[in-house]
Amino acid sequence: MDVGANRLPSASRLWTNLWPQGCRKTTHRLNAISASNIKKPGLYPDGAGLYLRVKPSGARSWVFRYMHERKPRYLGLGSAASVSLATARSLAGDARRQLDLGQDPIEAKRLAEREVAAD
Repeated sequence: MDVGANRLPSASRLWTNLWPQGCRKTTHRLNAISASNIKKPGLYPDGAGLYLRVKPSGARSWVFRYMHERKPRYLGLGSAASVSLATARSLAGDARRQLDLGQDPIEAKRLAEREVAAD
């Protein structure tokens, strides 16, 4: 007789089994090759707010999606042709750090552009 067959699963294992697979927080879903092969228009998540946006014209760009003051915001990080996936991840991380400090990354970017233009 197998004694272990009648044991109940641990609490952590029970919750893991009940949590839907699609709801787990994952990052780095894309890789450089898969990102370059995507042709169908839409938003493709990499995780942690970073998306590859493909337009109907075929133009591809990196965007960071976040919520600020209960409104969805999209911060453009650059064209996928000129900004690598690693660089886009780094830029998205910088934007997340600004959010942690209570700053809006889009407003911070606009302020930096105004300062450069004023010089």
